[in-house]
Amino acid sequence: MRIPLDNDNPKPLYKQIADFLEREIREGLLLKGQKLPSTRQLAESLGVNRITVSTAYSDLESKGLVFSLQGSGTFVGGILGSAPEDKKDRDFPTSSVWRKWAQESYWKSVQKNFSETFSPEGDLLINFASGTSDPKLFPLSDFRKALQTVLVQDGVESLGYGDRWGYLPFRETIASILSNQGIPARAEEILITSGAQQAAYLIAKAFLRPGDLVATEALTYSGIIDLFRSFGARILTLPVEEEKGFVSSLEELLKRDSIRFLYLIPNFNNPSGRCMSGETRRRILALSLKYGTPIVEDDYVGDFRYDGKELPALKALDSEGWVIYIRTFSKILVPGLRTGFMVADTNVLNRIAQEKRVQDLSGCELIHRALTQFITVGRYNAHLRKSLRIYRRRRDFMAESLKRYMPPQVTWNIPEGGLFLWLDLGKNLDGEILLKEALKRGVGFAPGSLFDPNSRIKSKIRLNFSTVNEEGIEKGIKILGKIVSDYIR
Repeated sequence: MRIPLDNDNPKPLYKQIADFLEREIREGLLLKGQKLPSTRQLAESLGVNRITVSTAYSDLESKGLVFSLQGSGTFVGGILGSAPEDKKDRDFPTSSVWRKWAQESYWKSVQKNFSETFSPEGDLLINFASGTSDPKLFPLSDFRKALQTVLVQDGVESLGYGDRWGYLPFRETIASILSNQGIPARAEEILITSGAQQAAYLIAKAFLRPGDLVATEALTYSGIIDLFRSFGARILTLPVEEEKGFVSSLEELLKRDSIRFLYLIPNFNNPSGRCMSGETRRRILALSLKYGTPIVEDDYVGDFRYDGKELPALKALDSEGWVIYIRTFSKILVPGLRTGFMVADTNVLNRIAQEKRVQDLSGCELIHRALTQFITVGRYNAHLRKSLRIYRRRRDFMAESLKRYMPPQVTWNIPEGGLFLWLDLGKNLDGEILLKEALKRGVGFAPGSLFDPNSRIKSKIRLNFSTVNEEGIEKGIKILGKIVSDYIR
């Protein structure tokens, strides 16, 4: 343990040690139950007398910050010890300019730190909260072959910095896929990004200014809410209950306010799973042209369609370069690949590529080349077909389990695609309260408030059906059904 000591400081050495450790404990850098170095070890590492360290530990123990167990050592503990999550809302001390600035620039996040919340005791968590597909389905051996082929064929060329726009053959492959899906695109109109999240970030960095208005659907991806807020933008929402009302509300909004751009998820909205009709898409594009408001279209799981007919992307209907289209491979393959892309007019992409260059220079050339190989030999399409069969089966199984175990007041719609079922618990139930009880029993889900910029959605929850097998689905839904029934009673 490195503790900065100053022999010229009039403060005694034991006090310098005690103050340093107290600060580490109170800020959560030393956690409750963590064992501290023995007095001998710490004295040797600091070059001080062992009595000095013993005195420092005694000082901490008198404040309830540590405790000693004979024969075992000294441990962090006591009421005043705090973990990182306990300190997130407390004021930063003004002794650090960085911390002062951090407090001044803070923006309110709609997301809770669910990654830390999902750690119940007992049984392994049944996690319906995930926003991705099932990584266990990823064809690891096939992707390993693609990586090996690239390393053998391209050697060290695959390990350097690449084109900041992305590996050209990869962009050409994506352009071919998009053209087959009705979205005319050339390689020079495509920018490879680290997932759809970075694509959205780069758009915001290039074009958003503090105070700008951005319009979204009333229910939208929580990460995008936080992203726009981090740039100081204000988010205005549009109702999604029925499409006629959505279009009329959009026109009223565009008449009344100067909207910087629209952010929309036409295919299988996150979280609701709703899919816009072709007529609604055409009317939205016409309104954006009429009022001079461009569109960011997030097609994050457009490939995951189980029922119904394919519908044109807004970008496919766009002949004026009015739509920036973003998409990701992370949802279809695995999130760790961190690979997505955007399609836009080349002049627009030039501006965005400038932002990308100063942020990360280029993407991962090796992954781009491996994905090119993986896609062109047909492994990608084979994986997609297999995933669609499994996810459709899990979607239907979850719907049947909900029928079996949920009380009648709980309702849901079965989406034609995507990864989620969106449940309405009824007006008297709060999803966040339900989550606390569910976590105690080993089940996680995403409460509706995460997806509402105004945090007014309380009685709805999102369940991911793709990441849990049938056995886990039935067990998890049975537990949730019991909790909901108990609350109703």
